[in-house]
Amino acid sequence: MLADMTDFDHMTAGALLRDLAYAMSKLGEYRRFKRAAVIADKGWIETTTRLAGKLFPNTEARLFHAGELEEAMRWVAGFRRDLIDGGL
Repeated sequence: MLADMTDFDHMTAGALLRDLAYAMSKLGEYRRFKRAAVIADKGWIETTTRLAGKLFPNTEARLFHAGELEEAMRWVAGFRRDLIDGGL
């Protein structure tokens, strides 16, 4: 899973509650996601990403910053950089 949240500014309390309710209803399904890459430059999103990594131990969560989209895509897809750079 990859989420680019670089343009995400804020969330209303109502939207946050709806989002949390939906996330809780899908709790058993999160193990399908081996990795979650989040692209963001805001501290509260970074904190949330670290927290998600602890709440969902079957999903490895990693934060990337603006401009790191390609790296985030490679990581979330599970590709190793040495294989990409060195060829197959």
